[in-house]
Amino acid sequence: MHYLCRKPGASGELVYPDELPENYQTLGSFFLGGSDSTGFDETYIFHAYREGAVISLELRRTSASILLAHADGIGDFAFRAVQSGLPARYTGNYPFHDEELVRQLAPRNRAALEDAAQSKDFFFVGYSPRLDRPVPPPTPDQTDSPQERVGPRRS
Repeated sequence: MHYLCRKPGASGELVYPDELPENYQTLGSFFLGGSDSTGFDETYIFHAYREGAVISLELRRTSASILLAHADGIGDFAFRAVQSGLPARYTGNYPFHDEELVRQLAPRNRAALEDAAQSKDFFFVGYSPRLDRPVPPPTPDQTDSPQERVGPRRS
C-alpha cells in the first residue's frame, strides 16, 4: 500500500511526496500495485500513525473490491479499491516492485477516519520511503520534538 502523488506536468506518473519539487504541494492517494488481469492481493500492510508512532496494520480484502483494516481500541475501517482513472506508474528514484498502480483506495466512511484522527490521534499514512528514515534528533530549542510526537499537519 503506497502513498503517492501525481507528478506535476506528467500524465499517469506518480512519485512519493518527498520526490515532489520543493515548495510544490498536492494531495496524494493510497495506491495498490498489480494489474487488472490479476486483480489484487488478499492482504496488504497498511501503515498508520497512532499516538505519535508508526504502526503496521493488516488490510484484508473482504469482497471483490472492499478491504478492511482493524485497529485495536479504535475500530474497523473499510475502503473500496477503485480502478484508477488512468493506469499509472511510479516514476521516482526509489526501488519499486509494483509495475502498475491500477487501483486507488477510497474510504467507505470518511467521517470515521476524521473522528479517529481528531479524537484518537490515529490516521493512515500508507508506505513512503520516509517511514524507513530515522527521525532526526531534536534541537535544544524544540519543545515538542518530532521524536516525541508525530501528527497530522493542521492549517
